[in-house]
Amino acid sequence: MPVSPGWSLPLVGQDYLEILSSWYCSFGKCCETGDCRIANNITGLELDLSRRLHGQHLAKDVILKAVQGFLETPQSEKALALSFHGWSGTGKNFVARMIADHLYRDGLKSECVKVFISLFHFPHPKYVDLYKVQLKKQISETVQLCKQSLFIFDEAEKLHSGLLDAIKPYVDHYDSIDGVDYRRSIFLFLSNTGGNIINQVTLDFWRAGRVREEITMEYLEQHLRLELLESTGVVARPGQSFSATAESPEEVLTGRAVAPLGKSLAFGLSLVRAGPSSSLLGSRSVDLPILSSG
Repeated sequence: MPVSPGWSLPLVGQDYLEILSSWYCSFGKCCETGDCRIANNITGLELDLSRRLHGQHLAKDVILKAVQGFLETPQSEKALALSFHGWSGTGKNFVARMIADHLYRDGLKSECVKVFISLFHFPHPKYVDLYKVQLKKQISETVQLCKQSLFIFDEAEKLHSGLLDAIKPYVDHYDSIDGVDYRRSIFLFLSNTGGNIINQVTLDFWRAGRVREEITMEYLEQHLRLELLESTGVVARPGQSFSATAESPEEVLTGRAVAPLGKSLAFGLSLVRAGPSSSLLGSRSVDLPILSSG
């Protein structure tokens, strides 16, 4: 009886090797992405946006292009920042969760993903200086642990201006800050600011007998920009607007402060307008309440 060349481990040995390999891969660089915690499933994200995100014709396209373009850029100039605007229940958290699920093996539970809720994590204005130190430390530790980190700030319009100032350097054009490179990080800001005008534009189109798919990014951003400026008491500079390109980040208004944070996406009644723009308690993520579609 011929014997095939080579050798093989006993079954028990093979099982052990697979277990050991699986364990090693959870820490080592043995996956296609170079990090087994990272999935970057753009195909899955595209399908989910198409099948599960309803009435958001602008968001589907812009979110996919922004995320895919960022991930496929070998050497990005800055971190990706997206600011989602709209009333509760319009899909901001739903999409943030979807992004986490498709970019990371463990979704929101990944050690690469940190979620901050403004009034939960930063409730007392008098402690803003302490919060700034803690926030910077958490962002730095997370990025050092996971180069492609995702930071989600819910109720971003309620963030103290001092905290926004603390975040700005991480989403700006710096090669590194204190020896740490943040240019592969992703920041999502979820805000209720702008919800009124988004809904009003939607209602106006409906009253005029026009379908929501006729609403263009350019039309909606003009109206949204005015409300955001009024809500902050800021006077627009000549030519200031929201841009739809990641390469040209604009100032994103998040309530009481103006912060150069990148792209902004606005969620309305059943449409979206788009244009560009962790825990503090330990080294790993804190289990926060599951984000609802609000």
